[in-house]
Order: sequence, then C-alpha cells, then structure tokens
Amino acid sequence: MKILLAHNYYRSTAPSGEDAVFRNEKQLLQNHGFDVITYEKFNDELADSTLLHKLKVARNYVWSWQAYSELTELLEKERPDVAHFHNTFPQISPSGYDACVKYRVPVIQTLHNFRFICPGAMLLRDEKPCELCLENTLLSAVRYRCYRDSLTATLPHVLN
Repeated sequence: MKILLAHNYYRSTAPSGEDAVFRNEKQLLQNHGFDVITYEKFNDELADSTLLHKLKVARNYVWSWQAYSELTELLEKERPDVAHFHNTFPQISPSGYDACVKYRVPVIQTLHNFRFICPGAMLLRDEKPCELCLENTLLSAVRYRCYRDSLTATLPHVLN
C-alpha cells in the first residue's frame, strides 16, 4: 500500500507535538513495509514579514495554488492509495484535499488542535474557555481577533 503523508511544520525554532507525530507515523509505517510518500511544508519559508508577503500567506491559507499544483503533480506521479493529512496551516490549505479529490485518493485528516472550528485553535479566549464559534459562527473570532489578536490574521481562518 502506498500512503501519502502531508504536513505543514511550524517554525523549526518551535517544534510541535504535531511534528513529532508526523515523523513517528512515517517511521512506523515504513518499518511495517508501507510505501510512504511525503509532502511537507515548513513555515521557516515564511520569514518575509512585508505587508505584501503577509497578504499572500493569508490568501494562500484560504486556497494555495502552489500546494494544489505541487500535490496534483505528486499524486499524478505516485498514485497513492490513501492520503493522511496532519497540519495544513497555512501553506497546504484545503487545496490539498481538492488535489486528492481530483485523483480520487481517499483522505484521512488527523486533528491535533481545534483550528477547523476555532481560529485560535485552542477554544480559549483571554485564557478562559470559549465556545462562541461553536454556538454561533466563526465571525465571533473576527470580532475578538482570536488569532494573534489581529483582524487581518484571523480573517483568513474564518474564510477557510
């Protein structure tokens, strides 16, 4: 069986449990004889902090043509039986799933946090439990600027 593992690493200066799970899963699958292909992005690539670059990152978080193109090329070449996504934030985006749909590759998504339902990812606001986005819409996150205390940083999460 051929398995595509996809993951967007956070910064190398702040390794995460998600990163460790991804690496461990890859090693475990390979140790058991599976053919593993990886698609990896690294947020260290996002060092440019100009406004134009930040807008590009925000746009790509909603939909990344680059990730879609790279993944469709990889899927065409490798033809995996299944794709397992870990973190898609911010560089892979939902475009990764659409690339898999195009090639009829079933997708498994591991959720390491609450980012799909909470732009802040932790269901917390001001260090207290918050479920406003569950009770209403993600627009509550915009109102409270839940990601990095920033309207412009939170908005792409809501549009995603």
